[in-house]
Amino acid sequence: MAASNEQEHMISTIYRIDGVSSDDDVLKLRLAVSSYDEQVGGVSFERHDDGSTLMIIKHKDDVTLNEENIRRLVTSSGEFTLYRNDS
Repeated sequence: MAASNEQEHMISTIYRIDGVSSDDDVLKLRLAVSSYDEQVGGVSFERHDDGSTLMIIKHKDDVTLNEENIRRLVTSSGEFTLYRNDS
C-alpha cells in the first residue's frame, strides 16, 4: 500500500470546569469524556492553585466536537459546570 502524503493534524479544544476538587473528580471526568467517541485523541486536565481546572481535549483538526455532548458527559459525572475557554 502506498504511503499517504497527507498528515493528520491534531488540535486542542480547551474548556474550563468549575467544581473539580480532587484527583477522583479528574478521574471521573477523564473516564466520561474519553468515552465521547473515537474522534477524541486524548483528554488531559490542569488544576490550578486558584481552584480553576482546564480540560484539554485533543482531536483531529477536521473534527468539530459537539459541545452539548461534552457538557452532558461532564455534568453526568458530578456537580461540575463546563465553560468554553476562549482566552
